[in-house]
Amino acid sequence: MKVIRLLTTLLFIGLSNLHAQQPLGPGSIVLLALQTDSPDAFAFAAMQDIAANDTIYFTDNGWSGTAFFANEQTMRWYSSQLVPKGTVIRISDPLGAESNALVEGAGTALGKLNSLAVGGDQILAYKIATGGGIIHLAGISSRSWQETCSTTGTGNTNSTCLPSGLVNGQTAFSFSNTTTDTDNIFLNVPVISGTPQSILNQINGNNLNWFGSNDTTTGGMSHWPAWQFNFSEPNTASLQFAGSNPLNLIEGTGPQTITMHLSNPLAVATSVTLKVALNGGATTQDFTLIPAAVDSIFQLGFAAGQTSATFTIELHDDGEEETGEGAVISVFSASSELLYTNPTQKEIRFSDLSDIASEINFRTASYTVMEGNQVQVSLLIVPPATQPGNIVLNVSAGNGIEGGDFSTVPTVAGGFINLGISQGADSVSFVFNANDDAFVENAETVSFGIESVSSGFVAGTTISQTVITLEDNDQATTLPELYINEIMSSNTQTIEDQPGEFDDWFELFNPGTEPVDIGGFYVTDDKNNPTKHQFPTGDPATVIPAGGFLLIWADEQVSQGALHVNFKLSANGEFLGIYGDDASTSLIDSVSFPAIAADQSYGRQVDGGTPWRTFISGATTPGASNLTSGVTSTFSSKIQAYPNPANQVLFIEGLHLNTHFKLFDSMGRKLQEGQLQTATNRLEVSGLQAGLYHLSLSVNGGESIGSVIFIKQ
Repeated sequence: MKVIRLLTTLLFIGLSNLHAQQPLGPGSIVLLALQTDSPDAFAFAAMQDIAANDTIYFTDNGWSGTAFFANEQTMRWYSSQLVPKGTVIRISDPLGAESNALVEGAGTALGKLNSLAVGGDQILAYKIATGGGIIHLAGISSRSWQETCSTTGTGNTNSTCLPSGLVNGQTAFSFSNTTTDTDNIFLNVPVISGTPQSILNQINGNNLNWFGSNDTTTGGMSHWPAWQFNFSEPNTASLQFAGSNPLNLIEGTGPQTITMHLSNPLAVATSVTLKVALNGGATTQDFTLIPAAVDSIFQLGFAAGQTSATFTIELHDDGEEETGEGAVISVFSASSELLYTNPTQKEIRFSDLSDIASEINFRTASYTVMEGNQVQVSLLIVPPATQPGNIVLNVSAGNGIEGGDFSTVPTVAGGFINLGISQGADSVSFVFNANDDAFVENAETVSFGIESVSSGFVAGTTISQTVITLEDNDQATTLPELYINEIMSSNTQTIEDQPGEFDDWFELFNPGTEPVDIGGFYVTDDKNNPTKHQFPTGDPATVIPAGGFLLIWADEQVSQGALHVNFKLSANGEFLGIYGDDASTSLIDSVSFPAIAADQSYGRQVDGGTPWRTFISGATTPGASNLTSGVTSTFSSKIQAYPNPANQVLFIEGLHLNTHFKLFDSMGRKLQEGQLQTATNRLEVSGLQAGLYHLSLSVNGGESIGSVIFIKQ
């Protein structure tokens, strides 16, 4: 093994689109060749898509069991753009110790790759996890791996143990099962087909597919095949119950349908076997299952292409007062194509509350809707209605509201709306349309309150009224909509500019559907001097694409290009504003940012929206969406939302009691706010326009417990 310096500068850049790539882990790349005779070289292939600006480290340092020794070399490869699955990358060092390695295929290598041991060696590939720590990806050795890791000294010179997480024959490869080294080895199969796992098995698990030689004339890189991979995806789907869990059922209210979902359609018919376990004194006489269970077992089938299957359960009204009864229906077994965690189950609670009135509350206390759009206003019924009924809502118009400003379905008559309730319903709703007019006006409000309910129901006191705010869409704008989206005032190792300098930067976001050229616009860190720096005109670098981001360097080095400004940012915090090129130098956007630690950034949690938050080192997103920064990493992993994309209803599981929500669109505008009830854990989304939405969850509007990003179809 050789003497190389360990590169310590780490580059962490956020992914460039909402649908982030699968994080790299063991087996996400595979090593295909190792040449230790001059010139030193190796090759690897991507077994999954590698995100743009991702980084992989390669080293011939030994592994102590907990860390790498530091007496050998480490080089860094990074992707300047997305690297598709199946891409082969060849890295060699023909120019000697004072140059970076050459790369064929994709990406760039930084550091030196020289002096691999001429008698054979090994390479380990790894990533640095966000916040620190090592994620091992792959390994290759010209001899057997050591059974026991060295824990003292500098480690062995040309062999090592396998790090935890790598398995020889699966995610790592050794050419020999002995201590005999071979200088040059390579995979001697040019075309490999199968699922990613089977391809890994063919490469790492079959030494007959490899060739080795101590002579480059027969085993050198000039003999490496032009490797090709034909991937086939495994024909599997994950299995889960839909709807709330636990599910509360009331005696005598009719059958309840329970759905099981597959994550994706399959080309073959499959089935799942379910088991029923009773508790709290419940018996099989208390309910009816369709299909019927035999010895507590029943089966559901999925036809080819089908993604859901249902069964029904109906509780019988036995006229007795009882508590604590229920059942748990769990997956007993399933076809091999169906994947599920153990246990996958639905808890059902039996209730004889048929003589207790259902309470009715609005789902949320407020809605916001733009002119020309509509919103579905929902009221919750807890427990579900045991009989038909109706609700009368009163309607109160705020200042400025006229008859043509809005309409409802069903319509308002005499200042009231009458809503019918069907037996078994757990909610009821009406549609509010904000009519589009041609007048510029302030926001207006309309209030709806519970006037009366029929027998068997009571008006709740939790949210007995909701207020709808109509936002005007007629205000003319002369300047484009732009946002200062993210700021780093102390960049020491996060991202380099074109000359290779770590300078302060800030990011602009264009949420519009058309490109915006900021040539001629002004930017400043002094609110009393709005024209401190003007971007040059006629330079294509100043164009922000539709929905795109533009990185600006605050380095006082305007000679370095159109995106370098004549001031720096203060790490202690200051003002930053961007102004238009109109006669009034109108303010487009500004922010007074606080003190920011080195290599942390201050940005909008949702692109173009509020609130602002600090992104820690490694989670910053220069030139990319802030939604890729791992915002949800701080939230509870128990919160799940489905289906996503959603059409009518978004189900949210893992909620606390009294969960407060705020719904924002992709522009960061708050659309709705209110309470999510754990008894129903549903969010009506049918009234939303198609697009991307952000749901912020907290306990009583205080401590944050989660965040959901979903797409409305």
